[in-house]
Amino acid sequence: MTLALLLAVPIHGAIGFGAGNGYDLVGLRLEGGAGPLTAQVAFTGGCIADGWSTPVSLGLRWSFLRDESGPALSVHTSIFHQPPSQPGDGAETLVMISAIVSWRWRFGPLYLEAGAGPAISHDAYRYPSTDYDALNGVLAQKWLWGLQPGGLTGTSLPLDVEVGAGFAF
Repeated sequence: MTLALLLAVPIHGAIGFGAGNGYDLVGLRLEGGAGPLTAQVAFTGGCIADGWSTPVSLGLRWSFLRDESGPALSVHTSIFHQPPSQPGDGAETLVMISAIVSWRWRFGPLYLEAGAGPAISHDAYRYPSTDYDALNGVLAQKWLWGLQPGGLTGTSLPLDVEVGAGFAF
């Protein structure tokens, strides 16, 4: 019975390029799913802020219509890490989370999509072990509204606005 249910649900996938948290700020996104639920993973070739390791974005998308066209809800998280440049230096980890209301327009196998929604960021920075007196080795953490692609010192984007195009199969 379970196998029959799995075979009855249409399986789909997509590959796209765009901007926004669901595209790892600016990057390539792969999708795979069954029925209205789609898992997403996005990568970028380089980071917007210097010194960050190559991040990854993970997400889930719920489409209201069967053909993956029309309105959808999705959640995404991007994870960045800035390793110490030399032993004893500070390290930083940034996690950005967003919830998006979007619309996807399908033109056969091609699609365009756009969406927006609220975002929050969590930045954790461990001070270097020397040269900071009382702060030596201290872990500083901060929750921020919006996307913070540059970490604590970067400019905040109050909403996650996503735009993309791709090929669905």
